[in-house]
Amino acid sequence: MKCIQFNLVVAAVKALAPLDCWKGCSGYICDFAKFWRDISTSDSQLRWIGPEKGVIHLATAAVVNALWDLWARMEGKPVWKLLVDMTPEQLVSTIDFRYITDVITKEEAIELLKKKEDGKKERGKNNDVLFF
Repeated sequence: MKCIQFNLVVAAVKALAPLDCWKGCSGYICDFAKFWRDISTSDSQLRWIGPEKGVIHLATAAVVNALWDLWARMEGKPVWKLLVDMTPEQLVSTIDFRYITDVITKEEAIELLKKKEDGKKERGKNNDVLFF
């Protein structure tokens, strides 16, 4: 059964490949939230089997995770370090707030992250020991 599920996800990733949202990775690294919106809503035929559930959602998540890995490789660091090194504004810019603004807005997220910046470098040092 797992092999069938895996094959479905692979087929779904391949179905995402011809979408108009693929304009080059470097552009999407500048606007990660836009990439998520574009890939998850750009094809109405795929959208009816997702994108917020099922195999298309899994495929979209796989592509987005791969893009995070690619971005980190381009920066020469692991993904956790890429995230730690971001400013609150950069980190928040990677999030598509379309479905969560009733709980938190971009501005509130930035404010929350800025409040936690004290000690960020020290916490990062602890991760260097754990992961390197």
